[in-house]
Amino acid sequence: MEQIKLEVEDVENQGVKQEEKTVQLDAEAFDITLNEEMQTDLDFGNVRVGEPKELPLYLKNQGQYPISYDFKMKKTSTKQIFTITPMEGKLQPNEDINIMVKFLSQVEKKLTMNKQNSDIMLTILEGEQQEKHQEIPILVSVNAVFSKFTISPLRNLNFGPMLDGQEAKRTFEIRNDGLFEFNYAICDDSNEEEKQKILEQRQREKEGLAAAAEEEGEDKKGKGAKKAEPKAAKAGKGKESALEGTVVQVG
Repeated sequence: MEQIKLEVEDVENQGVKQEEKTVQLDAEAFDITLNEEMQTDLDFGNVRVGEPKELPLYLKNQGQYPISYDFKMKKTSTKQIFTITPMEGKLQPNEDINIMVKFLSQVEKKLTMNKQNSDIMLTILEGEQQEKHQEIPILVSVNAVFSKFTISPLRNLNFGPMLDGQEAKRTFEIRNDGLFEFNYAICDDSNEEEKQKILEQRQREKEGLAAAAEEEGEDKKGKGAKKAEPKAAKAGKGKESALEGTVVQVG
């Protein structure tokens, strides 16, 4: 602890002085320290359009005093595809948290890690005065794509002239040209009931994938959680899963 003396006297030099006052100075310089292993590069990899994926961002206050954190996204396009939970908060000394960053896009989107174009910014604030201490860009990369396929022949199967009671067989091929496994179902286009059942089955599959992604995100909230690779969806009853190529026989 340091001391300074305060002397007060008149400005007209009449020799009038007040009693000296001793002022005690008590100050402490400190540094805000975060975990050295903080992962600010988030690689979501290949993601199917319409399906969510979450990654954790681990943050720990290794300093002696509380700090606050705050995430900002300037662009509307970024806010539409990324959700950060929580967006802001406070950490006591030695307190840590796994912040979840979720990606979900309804259109194809490809982002590469680029510090100059990063739109997600993490701001660290000194806990008491809320003074800005550091701004950290969060870099993300992701490749969101639709399933892609080809059917050959594209439209008609020609059975040619046939006698009554004669049987003939033709084939067509469904080929998966995309990055993900997908399911397909074949039905009579005029059978509205069957088509509705297929749509309902697909909706249940999407809900199951979303629930699995949410559960995976909960598992990652623990410190040091490992990244899990997305599991391929299993084919439902009455469906087959198209991998590289599937030949379908029609007779």
